[in-house]
Amino acid sequence: MTYTSEQLINKIGRENISLRIGVGLTAVSNAVVRGKMPSSWYEGVKRECDLQGIECPTSLFTFKRPPKRTIRKKVRRQ
Repeated sequence: MTYTSEQLINKIGRENISLRIGVGLTAVSNAVVRGKMPSSWYEGVKRECDLQGIECPTSLFTFKRPPKRTIRKKVRRQ
């Protein structure tokens, strides 16, 4: 099943996330409102997901994604 960040947070438990990553419950609630969790939370949330047998997609975090297409200009050597 693919979860939204709110669904994943509620499934794991806000207090579990708060304790696992060392942030307050308000920070966890703010992530729900924003719709994404900070990328720095990934490792802790992933561990909790693994313990509970839950999928933890990286798309629910604020990782910086590479552009879909990279255009490179040729550089002339002189």
